[in-house]
Amino acid sequence: MEVDYVNNKEMEKMKDLVEDLIDNDASIQLFEQDGDFKEELPLGHFMKSFGMSRQIAEDRERMDDILVEEDEE
Repeated sequence: MEVDYVNNKEMEKMKDLVEDLIDNDASIQLFEQDGDFKEELPLGHFMKSFGMSRQIAEDRERMDDILVEEDEE
């Protein structure tokens, strides 16, 4: 499965898939690729980065709401 790192919906699907695989004792490997550069991504790093990405998206939404409120005043 390939996902766009900045697409939260794709990352959510990837996280769900990884969790399902782990729950079923599957052996998995995750890789990060940027052009010709490719390296294995530790599972803990993926899960942590997913959480950080989600938090950034929530923060961005809150900031957008604040800016909209200020524009309306």
